[in-house]
Amino acid sequence: MRRKLNLGFFAIIILLWAICIYAMLSSIGVRDVFTDLENDIVPGAIEMSEMKYAATDIRMWTLTYIVRGNVIRNEKTIKEWLQEAWTTIENDAKEHREHEKHIGKLEKEATEKINDLSQKVVSVSAEIIEMKDKGAGDEELYEKVRKDFAPVFYPLRNILNEHTAAHLKELSATENNIQNKHNIQLRYIIILGLVTTLLAVFVGLLVDRLFVNFITERECAEKALRVSEEKYRMVVENQGEGIGIMDLEERFVFCNPAGEKIFGVEPAQLLNRNLEEFISPENYKFIKQQTKKCLAGQKSIYEIEIIQPSGEKRQLLITATTQKDSDEQVIGTFGIFRDITERKRAEEERERLIQELQEALDKIKTLKGFIPICSHCKKIRDDKGFWQNVEVYVRDHSEAEFSHGICPDCMKKLYPEYYREGDEGADPTES
Repeated sequence: MRRKLNLGFFAIIILLWAICIYAMLSSIGVRDVFTDLENDIVPGAIEMSEMKYAATDIRMWTLTYIVRGNVIRNEKTIKEWLQEAWTTIENDAKEHREHEKHIGKLEKEATEKINDLSQKVVSVSAEIIEMKDKGAGDEELYEKVRKDFAPVFYPLRNILNEHTAAHLKELSATENNIQNKHNIQLRYIIILGLVTTLLAVFVGLLVDRLFVNFITERECAEKALRVSEEKYRMVVENQGEGIGIMDLEERFVFCNPAGEKIFGVEPAQLLNRNLEEFISPENYKFIKQQTKKCLAGQKSIYEIEIIQPSGEKRQLLITATTQKDSDEQVIGTFGIFRDITERKRAEEERERLIQELQEALDKIKTLKGFIPICSHCKKIRDDKGFWQNVEVYVRDHSEAEFSHGICPDCMKKLYPEYYREGDEGADPTES
């Protein structure tokens, strides 16, 4: 009996070591994948994203400079914002070109093209700013944008989008690779675990016949529960987003530190306080409507404005679901809330700038296309079918104005008494 017991323990130890070794080897493989992510794929995706946003910022600030001049935006002048965007795109293009993983011929060519287009975008933007500073008109500046800036900006943006998509594809492939490794690892661990379990059961039966079973299922369950509770507590307390649980009366029964910071209160000062203290009456009615949706079993995602005790207003994005007890009875709502105040402000500023640019562009009148003109009287037919004099049509469809005089030929024909020989090159209207 003792010999069987020893053999059983020895077999279990060998299997456990086999599981540990296999898990270690699998972890090394996964670590290599993450190393590749850290050193190549993720930095490349970040560089592409930063360059794309920098190029967009250069276009936005250049057009803003044309319309508004060197005004201050978010505590910086437009030139300072442009200089920051120029530096960002040049540095990112240089780092991407010098990246050691870019060894393929096609990728090298694309990288050189990105670097070349980035330099051209910066150069043309700087030329437009210099022209603006020297007093160039809006039409000349917008023509510069159309002829020189757009042909380099849009190809650069397309290449950056393609590179970003390629990096995302690499991320997806890496994710599948990790998932496959995980599945294979899990499969073998389960097999080894089952064999180990069968041996453990066999040894347990032997032990039960020789010794008193001093470990109960209750003790094992309590230990596992304590470990699980500790893990969840660490996750919740260190979560960057606010997590809260409300009862049916909209009172806080739990809130993590991030949530207390968002609501602007000291630690543990949010418990048992009603949400109504932090929002307007109209928003409180809206919250009650969303709570009804949650209690009906629907997931609710919405934005709401809160007012901190200090008086500062914050915009929150809230995701709420039903909170149930162990008997599946609804006891409140569980919510995750994120502070999106700065994002909303940035979106409002961007929309305002776009509107200003659009209004400026709408004020520019141009003449283009075919113009129907009478071959005899030289009148022009407008879009409504009416015939107008040339000067009236041009005045209504452009910024040009006409001044009237008389040419030498007409002077000789209509007013011969005032015409003098040798005046062909002079202005007949001058006395």
